[in-house]
Amino acid sequence: MTISSELLIGLAAGIAIAVVVFFILRGRALMPKLQNTKVSTSDPRVEQLATRVGMLEKQLQLTRTDLEQAVVSMSESLRADIKLIQMQTQSVRGAAETDVVDLAVRLAREGVEAEDIARRTGLPKDLIESIRVLHNSG
Repeated sequence: MTISSELLIGLAAGIAIAVVVFFILRGRALMPKLQNTKVSTSDPRVEQLATRVGMLEKQLQLTRTDLEQAVVSMSESLRADIKLIQMQTQSVRGAAETDVVDLAVRLAREGVEAEDIARRTGLPKDLIESIRVLHNSG
């Protein structure tokens, strides 16, 4: 369950970043075409258009900055979520490993054979032998 959650979070982040990069690069590709156009200042309509293009460029820059900040914020949030999921997964694994070792110790104290403990716990036989030597009451 946690692995699929991590993959889903990573996929969502990747898609979001790809969309933002697409719009940023798309805006960059369009702007040089507009900037390289020669403007005749004798016609007031051309001047108005040039002014509007300038305003659009400023707006695009602000939008680009906002999008970049949103991506950074989303990325930080996703990193925090992934870190939390990893910590939870490690905690569950650690608890499971402790339970297995506790079971092996209990079985060794009861005098259960090493092969049977290995079959029940999945622990290596050398570790089980060490547990039996330390905890065997007989």
